[in-house]
This record gives sequence, structure tokens and C-alpha cells, in this order.
Amino acid sequence: MPHYDLFISHASEDKQSFVQPLATALATLGVLVWYDDFALLAGDSLSRSIDRGLADSRYGVVILSPSFIRKPWPEYELRGLVSKELGRDKVIIPVWFGLSRDDVLAFSPPLADKVAIGADRLSLDEVAAEILHIVRPDIHSQFRRLLLAKQLADDGVPVRVDRIVSGRVRHSEFPKMLMSRINLIRHIFFDFMPGTLEEALLDFRHDTHPEQEIVMWEAMAAVYLDYLHEHRPSPAKRRAAFDVLLHLSTSQFPSEPLSQWSVLDSTDLRFLRDRWDMFGSHVPVGLQSPQGDA
Repeated sequence: MPHYDLFISHASEDKQSFVQPLATALATLGVLVWYDDFALLAGDSLSRSIDRGLADSRYGVVILSPSFIRKPWPEYELRGLVSKELGRDKVIIPVWFGLSRDDVLAFSPPLADKVAIGADRLSLDEVAAEILHIVRPDIHSQFRRLLLAKQLADDGVPVRVDRIVSGRVRHSEFPKMLMSRINLIRHIFFDFMPGTLEEALLDFRHDTHPEQEIVMWEAMAAVYLDYLHEHRPSPAKRRAAFDVLLHLSTSQFPSEPLSQWSVLDSTDLRFLRDRWDMFGSHVPVGLQSPQGDA
């Protein structure tokens, strides 16, 4: 069974500027990434590197960049890269970094025909989101909540909804009933995610399964409102409780309380956990993990 979700094959020149930050972003979200051994130097065999990576990884990400295409790859190696499907779609995921489609077309027409992620038109988080959608749909369904928890911990201040990105927009519009539910969620958590209704709707349109995501947020809201009513917490405790709920809603709840929860006592934490067991434990955390697919 493969030990990694993906490996990243890349030109050594791109490691510091793009590959390492991308690998760190993916690893932070729970993706098992292997990339240190795949920095390609002049004279390396691309096909052997790909074969070695796929032997221990479910997917391969290949960073196509100006540094990559300047290397003298034999044509048969490039064609081999396109054909690495192993009976499944998208085993190899090309990412264009600093290249246009015309650049890739001039370099290798078969590679230009393969669906790729364009890094130059996306932020690093959006590139990570697009990769997540393919290699770990179970994590991708939690991406926005994981990123929100990370940014809330880093900044310690309310986060604008429009700063939480999840790749491309996947739904053009919602029924009015869903819009009403999203608006209620927006008002309940407005202190932590200030923004307009339009921004909140756009946020949920990024989700692959928005109805499932709305149910998750409704469970969080039910616990949070009970906590407000029964404990009358201070603003600092409210913010910490919201962070606890973000972690409870994912598969990455820590075994020990995080430092930003220090304002909460054991009674607060026990109440949040018990109420989550009542309202949130029935909600699927994400899609089934693909670990058994290999």
C-alpha cells in the first residue's frame, strides 16, 4: 500500500520558491506529501523518477515551469508522462508554474492537451485546494474550515469570509431555502467571519457538497448557541469556543487542548464536546477517505 498521498516532481530551481510552500500547505491540511527526493537535476530520468514516486504514492504532481522545460527531456519521457494513468484518471496532475498554454504547447503538444492546474492564476491556497479536490476529497470537503481555523489562530482577529478560498466556484446558484440557512449561519458567526450575504453565498458555492457543509455549520451553530445561553461566555471565550467547534467539525481534533483554548476551563471544553456529541457527531466529517483505493 502506498505510504504517501502524492509526490511532487519538480525542477530543483523551483523548490524554494514554489514547491516547498505548496508541500507545506498540503501537509498542514493533512496530506501526506513526498517531494525531497524528486528535485530533478540535469541528466536525471524523468520516467524513472515518476515510476519510483508512483510505487509509493497514490498520485504524482509534476510542476511544469520554465526551469523544467529548459531541461533536455527526451520526447519518449514526455509521452510517458502523459500516459501514466494506471487504469485510473488523473494519476499524474500537471501544474503550470510560470508557463502559458502556448509555452507548454511549444514544448510538448501531448502535455498541453492534458488538463492542468494553472498556478499563475491562482493563489497558493487555491492551487492546494485544486490538488486536494483530486487526491483527498475527504479533506477537501473540510478545506474551508481547516483554513479558517489556521487563519484565526495565526491572526487572532475576525476573518473576512472572502479571504477563505476553496479553489474554483462549483455552483452558480442556490435554492432560496439554502440561501436562508446560509444567512442564519452568517449571522450566528458574524463576530468571527464578518461579511455580506453575497460573500457568504459565494463561499459556500466553492464547496463540492454545499448541503452537507451547511448541515455541518448548522450543527456548529446549535452547539455555539447553547454555549452562549448556558455559560454567558466572555468575547475571548466565544472566540476560543468557535475555534474548538471548527476543530470538532474536522478529522483533526487534537489530543491535547491547543494554546489558543487556554481561556476555556475544563467545564467549557466538556460542555462543547458533550453538545457536539449530541448535535454534530451524526454529520459526516467528509467524504470517505481514499486510502483504501490504492
